[in-house]
Amino acid sequence: MNLCHLLQQAVNFSSYTIFLDVYLPCSSVSHYVDVYCDTLASIVASVNDCLFQSVVFGGDLNFDFNAGGAVSGLLDEFMDHLSLVPTYARLLDPCVPSYRHATLQASSLIDHFLVSKALMDDIHCIEIVDGSNMSDHLPVVMLLSLPQPSMDSESKKSSKVDFQRLRWDKADLAGFYSMTYQYLSDICVPVALCKGVNDIDYVVATQYINTFYCNIFDALSCAAAYTVPLAKASFLNFGGMQNARH
Repeated sequence: MNLCHLLQQAVNFSSYTIFLDVYLPCSSVSHYVDVYCDTLASIVASVNDCLFQSVVFGGDLNFDFNAGGAVSGLLDEFMDHLSLVPTYARLLDPCVPSYRHATLQASSLIDHFLVSKALMDDIHCIEIVDGSNMSDHLPVVMLLSLPQPSMDSESKKSSKVDFQRLRWDKADLAGFYSMTYQYLSDICVPVALCKGVNDIDYVVATQYINTFYCNIFDALSCAAAYTVPLAKASFLNFGGMQNARH
């Protein structure tokens, strides 16, 4: 699964407005819908860790809101998670495409801004600048007035603890098998426990068992750390809709 199509940069403005610049996967990517889902879920998980009042999300979404597509439901869920709304309806000229490929004779409106609902009234204008440009994508410019941060912003940060889980569906199982074999082979087996019950002190036996257990746990954890990616609970929940389709 190719995740190199994601270009994500988050910049905090006075710790209250988060700016996200993205290059989301296109339909030619292998497992396109799954990659798109994972990318949006990763962004949700990262943003939820930040203290913020509003979000400005923009870039190449590789999606035309007017045409729809396979990831339409994922984008709707993503916007609902972060309370975002699309802004393409506010374009000065909605007929101007943001993407044009002369060789392929293709054009579409796939570059967008998504903003927090509270910022919609602060948008002055959005325009696609058609001029000399080396890229297939034209610049989308938005003039926006950011509101002053309120004093109670600290209370807006969620206190929810979001535990991480192992993504076994994304794991390198062969690597995990190899590393567990290596780590487990280095563990000293407490052969003293093979003696009769009356031949070993209870306290000593407990120490042997605890040490043996911890060594096994550490071996498995170390192997997983190198071969199994982690994801937060919100990451997994976000993909629930997509998983239900399979």
